[in-house]
Amino acid sequence: MKPFNHTITRRTRRRRNAAGQETSVARWFVNYRCPDTGQRKLPSFASRAEAEAFRTKLVGEVSLGIYVDPSRAPSVAEAVSHWLRAREGEVKASTLDGYRVVAKAITGPLLEGT
Repeated sequence: MKPFNHTITRRTRRRRNAAGQETSVARWFVNYRCPDTGQRKLPSFASRAEAEAFRTKLVGEVSLGIYVDPSRAPSVAEAVSHWLRAREGEVKASTLDGYRVVAKAITGPLLEGT
């Protein structure tokens, strides 16, 4: 297993507002490469404590082998579809039909005609 390298850095962004005054905003970044894809990830946080909490969770997931790249996680529609397939044979047909109606409301378009 390759070593999991990661860093926490603070970056300050300076800019001028409409009045011409210089303002600065500091953010904390956790820099790492996705263990699955090798793609660089750079989530940002408002405080160092938030960044360290994320790093602790990330390192734990990677060391246990349960890390899932957020961009590859299943969508809500995929998760609901999987759940419905798992319920087949466990519940009555009428109950499953009711579940499908609710699932359509969850995963379907928000406005009729879209």
